[in-house]
Amino acid sequence: MDTIATLERFVRVVAGINSADAAVAKPIRLDVVVPDIPGIGRPRGIRRVAPDLIGAVVQKVGRTTQHTIGYVIAIDATISIDYPNVGRALFVKTIVTTGMSKPGDSGSLLLDINRYAVGLLFGAAMINRETVATFHNEVTEVLDALRVDLIT
Repeated sequence: MDTIATLERFVRVVAGINSADAAVAKPIRLDVVVPDIPGIGRPRGIRRVAPDLIGAVVQKVGRTTQHTIGYVIAIDATISIDYPNVGRALFVKTIVTTGMSKPGDSGSLLLDINRYAVGLLFGAAMINRETVATFHNEVTEVLDALRVDLIT
């Protein structure tokens, strides 16, 4: 496997309250990365999370499931996840979508149908190995925590 980037920084998940589970990598060479998302294109900007997001069509491209489309079913949710060597982590301001992921899709950018970024995938609820809901940190929380901007 070829290395294309190195870990620049990450948000440490703690037992207790969290608003992001994310990391950013620094490309080794700029010619091996592009700002476009395969099958979607380049993000057009950021959509703030508001009540009108509920029911919206959203999309993402993940390593495992590739391009998937779903719907937002809740915003501002609090999700509890048990992390190895950390304990119970509570994630606030969580966007919940229909099941649109599988293991390996974490870190996928969630965009609305007009290519505005709204979240970053970090987890899912599964029943009998089927994803029933996917969890995303609000993209503004992720960008602030990592001190980065979205390339548009």
